[in-house]
Amino acid sequence: TLVWMNKESQNVFKRLQSILFKTPNNNDHPIHPILDKEDQGKLVKEAIKRLSNQEPIQSRLQFVKEFSEFVKTYRIDEVETLWATVQDLVHENQPIKVRKTGYKFLCALIEGHPEDLGLLRTTFFNIVQNYKAPLDWRLEVLRLLTKDGRDISPFEKPLGSVLTDWLKGFESQFLEDLLNLVTNIAKFNWALLEDTDKPELIHNICLICDSAQSIAIVGTCLTLFDVMVRYGTIPPESLLTLISTLCRTVNIQRFSPLSWQTMANILRSHYGHQGIKALCSILNDANNQYTVNLLRGAVFFLSMASWGSQRISSLYTSPTMVLLALQQVILCKSYIVLYEVLLAVNRLVKKFGSELRIEWDTVISIVHQIQIFVEGHTDTPEIVDSSFPVIFCEVVSTIGELCKKDAFFGNRETVFHMLEDSTKYQQEAIIFYLLEEKMRVCQPVYDNWLTSLQRFINIYYQDETRIKIKLKVIAEVKKVYQAYKDLYEEEMVKIFLQYFGTEQDGQLRQASIDFLIEIATHCYSDMLRGLVDLIVGSVKFSSELQKKSITGLLSIFKAKIHRRPHSQPIYIFTKLVRYVNCENLATRRELLTSLIKIGVDSTYHITYEGKATIYLRAPFTQFLEKAALAKGNYGILPMHELFEAYLFCLAKESNSELYFMVINAILKMLQNRYLMTELNIGKLASFISKQINKRTLGSSIAIDQAYKKEELYEQGINIIISLIGYSAELSTQQQREIVYTLATSISLANRWPFPAAKFQRLCIYGLSLCHLEFPAEVQIDMIGQIINYLSQIATSHTIPILEYLMAPHTRSAATKQDVDSAIKLLLVFTDTKKFSQHISALSYQALVMWLASCRFSDRGAHFKTISKVLYPLIREKQCSLAETNIDLLARYALGQTEVTSSPNKKSQAFLFEEAPCRHWMIGNTIVTMRMGQMGWCQIQVRRPTAASDYIMRLQTKINTNPLVFPAFEAPPTMESHFDLMDNLQFPFSENLSDERRPGSRTNSVESLSFNFNEHHPLETSPRGVPPEQSSPYHRPVSPEVVDKYPMIPWISEEPPEPNLSKSPTLFGRSVSAPVLPSMTSSSNAPPHIALTEYYPPLPSYERESATSPSLFNSVPAFSQYVILDSNQPKLSDEAQMMLHSGSSPSSPIHDMLSHVTPVEGHVTPTSDHVTSSPAPTVPTDHASNSPIDVSGNSEISPNDPSNSSPFPMPSGHLSPLASRRRSHVPNDETPHLSLLFLQFQHFPFSDARPKLLKDGDGLDRALNVLDRIKSTETHKIGVLYVGAGQNSSDEILSNQTGSQRYHQFLGKIGKLVALKDVVDDMYVGGLDPDDHADGEYCLVYKDITHQVVFHVATLMPNLPSDKAFTNKKRHIGNDNVIIIYSDSKSSYNQDTITGQFNFVNIVIYPLEKGFYQLEVKKKAEVPDFGPITSIRIVTEEALVPLIRYIALNADFAASLLQGHSEYVSNNQERLRQIKQIQTRWSLND
Repeated sequence: TLVWMNKESQNVFKRLQSILFKTPNNNDHPIHPILDKEDQGKLVKEAIKRLSNQEPIQSRLQFVKEFSEFVKTYRIDEVETLWATVQDLVHENQPIKVRKTGYKFLCALIEGHPEDLGLLRTTFFNIVQNYKAPLDWRLEVLRLLTKDGRDISPFEKPLGSVLTDWLKGFESQFLEDLLNLVTNIAKFNWALLEDTDKPELIHNICLICDSAQSIAIVGTCLTLFDVMVRYGTIPPESLLTLISTLCRTVNIQRFSPLSWQTMANILRSHYGHQGIKALCSILNDANNQYTVNLLRGAVFFLSMASWGSQRISSLYTSPTMVLLALQQVILCKSYIVLYEVLLAVNRLVKKFGSELRIEWDTVISIVHQIQIFVEGHTDTPEIVDSSFPVIFCEVVSTIGELCKKDAFFGNRETVFHMLEDSTKYQQEAIIFYLLEEKMRVCQPVYDNWLTSLQRFINIYYQDETRIKIKLKVIAEVKKVYQAYKDLYEEEMVKIFLQYFGTEQDGQLRQASIDFLIEIATHCYSDMLRGLVDLIVGSVKFSSELQKKSITGLLSIFKAKIHRRPHSQPIYIFTKLVRYVNCENLATRRELLTSLIKIGVDSTYHITYEGKATIYLRAPFTQFLEKAALAKGNYGILPMHELFEAYLFCLAKESNSELYFMVINAILKMLQNRYLMTELNIGKLASFISKQINKRTLGSSIAIDQAYKKEELYEQGINIIISLIGYSAELSTQQQREIVYTLATSISLANRWPFPAAKFQRLCIYGLSLCHLEFPAEVQIDMIGQIINYLSQIATSHTIPILEYLMAPHTRSAATKQDVDSAIKLLLVFTDTKKFSQHISALSYQALVMWLASCRFSDRGAHFKTISKVLYPLIREKQCSLAETNIDLLARYALGQTEVTSSPNKKSQAFLFEEAPCRHWMIGNTIVTMRMGQMGWCQIQVRRPTAASDYIMRLQTKINTNPLVFPAFEAPPTMESHFDLMDNLQFPFSENLSDERRPGSRTNSVESLSFNFNEHHPLETSPRGVPPEQSSPYHRPVSPEVVDKYPMIPWISEEPPEPNLSKSPTLFGRSVSAPVLPSMTSSSNAPPHIALTEYYPPLPSYERESATSPSLFNSVPAFSQYVILDSNQPKLSDEAQMMLHSGSSPSSPIHDMLSHVTPVEGHVTPTSDHVTSSPAPTVPTDHASNSPIDVSGNSEISPNDPSNSSPFPMPSGHLSPLASRRRSHVPNDETPHLSLLFLQFQHFPFSDARPKLLKDGDGLDRALNVLDRIKSTETHKIGVLYVGAGQNSSDEILSNQTGSQRYHQFLGKIGKLVALKDVVDDMYVGGLDPDDHADGEYCLVYKDITHQVVFHVATLMPNLPSDKAFTNKKRHIGNDNVIIIYSDSKSSYNQDTITGQFNFVNIVIYPLEKGFYQLEVKKKAEVPDFGPITSIRIVTEEALVPLIRYIALNADFAASLLQGHSEYVSNNQERLRQIKQIQTRWSLND
């Protein structure tokens, strides 16, 4: 029924129904889906009627076509009836068209009713077998009838013959379908076929396969073969045919796997051995020698099945049988077959070579015959261009490897002979083995082995073209050399030099250069130069060879530098330095890195990587050991060539990394004094100076980063600074270039495209060193410009500038204009609102140094400039620094005095026992007066900056009547006093004759002794000056002034008539001075005496004439000598001050001035009117021996005339001489003290009113506290000596002595003072004078602004009870700065002496005589200071001042770490103490 029909079947049925019953075939009239059997039968009967032969043929054929689809789809019960109706259509007598329709209907009927055919199957097979119709029609019927070969009953027997017949003449276009049908028949029904038909069937299929040109046909045939082998049994008589076909198809790449698979299945079956025999028979058959594909396939199957990767393990085959077959097939002379044979042999040798025994002869025979064939066909492209030679060489190489392993059991000589005859065709590996075998005879145990060696190199290296073989030759020759170089080195090197090192191939050249480098490394004969020349000759060959050659030369140099002969490393060195400019960057880097490691030690031995050589010396030694040099005991390494190479790199190097490397190398060289000997240092100085001045340093490199440029120029400046220590080797012009470079770089640095702060700081440090190392004339004309440059960067580089201005010798060559510029620059830093207290304190110290160092005649003008700046600071800001330093500056503006912190309390103490004492306060000055025995008076002045001590003897009686003093509005102030100094002239002491020079310094106390001669008349007035204009006595005193100064005894208006006496002796010199007649105590009025002769004319403030005559010639204050005009009497400053203080003829000064006592120990010119009285003895004070260095330059050696300052200091205490008559000391001492105080009322030129201080123990204690505060800045510096080889702190601290140069250094850096002789004014930094635990001596230094005590470890004893040296550590461990004098070759470790302090270590390394190496090591938290920032070389002349200078700078920098919020100098502390005394103990007016 139609219920089970699918949609397509329904459509067919509908169409057939519409044809038979004339119903419309559309969806509008659907057919009822269910038909009963009766309706179906009616439909079939109607169709049969239409198919009968009674119908017209065309209608019939048309309906057959339509009904064929129905037959395919629907099962019909009347199949036989239906076939009987249409069978006439397939008869042979029908037209082809009819027959074709009939066959199609037959196929449809079979396809639609495969299970309902019954006996019709036989009928249909007969039609296929017997009817003559196209084979493709019959093939299709057979395919459908057998269900694609699955069901061949009941025609099994005839089917085989039918298929065989069809295979013989079947059309090729349908052959593939036939073969597919046969394949299925073989697969499902092979056993049902007749055995007699099978061989012929296989044969026909093999013929088709062998002759087919279609890939599909061959593939189908192979599939059929595979099915036959898998599902059936191959007849024995067909085995050879099938194998032959498979041998052919295996050559087709696409079918190789399937062919091998089929063949493998055959060999795995019971036909395995028969298959091997079949394959061998194919190879042995002479008729097949031209059938290449057959032979090749047979060779392949044999080798693969027997010993290939797909070896059939179940099949055991003798290799001999196969090898004999392979040997036979070689006769075919086909290179393809031979190639396969070679592959087969290769497989055998590789896998089973070690198992072969008797088979080796056959293998060697096969290989040899193939070799002969190859040699005879060298011009055949198929052989030359194919992989044939490769496999052949691989086979031979494998045999060779077996020979090496002793796994070859054939004839070795035959193998070697075969290899040797075919060397150029053999694989390189086998040649390598051959070379190894040949090299066995190139050994000393064989005769003429050197000849054999040369022949071997000539054949296999000189004549050979293959690089690898040549490389192998080099390797083999290298082995022989390494084995016998100790005995036959020279003989072998001679042979090697003929062949190696000149190759044109890069790889070969590299190998030969490597070999030559190895030879040269161990060669110590004269042949080395030839080897080095060959290596050098390869430098320009290529970039890679350049690197290898230079690297090789470096390795040779390293091996030779410590051994003899010394000429070898020298020769190599001269070659190496030429290639610092080579093209290869990596090579240049390696070369420079190695050359930088070359150094020189203190014995002038060349060092490499820190290790000293034995036979190489620096150039300087040739002058020391000419005899040893002549004998050849050592050689001189030409370091100048390396130096020149570095200079070349600075000019041409293009890589920034290497450029910096060279810069650093030069800097390192400059830190080694021994290395720089005999080098052209001046050339370097000129070059670097020029590069920096023109801003072309590093112009050959590309630097984009600003920090890199900054680093580059910093290193350049570091080189310039390092060159300063080599001043003796620089010309004056070169020294000037250095100074000019450093100076201009300060200004130019502001225009650099990078931050120049560090750069400028280095330049300033360098200029400081220039002043120490270079003569003054080098920079005398540049100091002003330098100061000008410094002023441009004053706010950004304050500390370095101040350090420069305080540096030793900076002021020695300065002109007046330079001093003026420096003072103006320093005044900028005095403002404590803009700068810290530390900076301001430094600036004041520098101001004192600069003022004290200039000419006396210029000091007044400079002081006036200073005072204009400082007075406003004092008035407006109450600046204690300015307040104290203006006092100190005034002291040095007026004269050169030694600075002490306390009066001399021991001087002439016997005169003032139980003497009354009074204290006055004037401004910031405390004046203490005592009246002693015999009219002697002691006056002590305590100021913030110093203390002074005066001893006088009164010669006149005291007149208590009030006197009249000339009227003035107010006492002159310090400012008005220094207005006079515009016209003062202070001559240098060196212009004095020898008898005028001061004597030795014996005491720090300033004292005066006067003896005034009263017998000479007094001139009325100076020449040309009317008395009424010149005498101050003509001016009346106003009542306001008298009221304002009630304590001043005013003198009368009318002066007495003067008398002139002959010149008295004033400070040991004969001078013209007025003599005041004696006044009796009963006199009511003083005589009229004009004092104009003793007063200089007042200065002109209008400055109308710049050439006005000098008022008087003066010497420094408190000097022993006065130079006066012979035509006009003049007084010294002291005498004028006494006159200025208000002395009248009736006052005690009348007699005091009548006798001028000469200084003890000096020659006084004789005079009839001058007599001397014995003076009381003054005990000597050791403190007076402390040296004073005004300019900061002099060494401490008081007896050395070379150390004397150009500005003379006071000689200390001046022993007073007895007066001609002793003064009367009244019972009431008070008037006398008041009178003496008046002599100092304007000291120090202040308008402050005097205040009397309340006596008592409290005041005495306060004054003692004040006296203990030093008036200079104090510093304590540790000094250690490090002996040779010492490293630990205990070793260093245990030293109690040092080297000779160390003791010379101590003798120069300070003065050795016995601790028992230390006085109160001397700073000893905590050393105990009473206890011997700190030693007996200390080392001190003093100048006008500093006192330094050196805690010298070697001066302190080693106490038996102090094994840990705690006592030494107590002093040195608490010092901020330590000076280490090291004779050790190792670098000093910063942590050797540990402590809370020890912030800075200044390490001194003595070098050759006259030179030292300095290194400053500081803790990270210490601020930067100068001038040493890295290792520097300094001369012996500059060492001591430089060390003191660095130590003071370092101590100042370390003091910033002490946590003080505000810096307070000692003078400020003294000022604070004085003001406290004034507040607590001053009485009301």
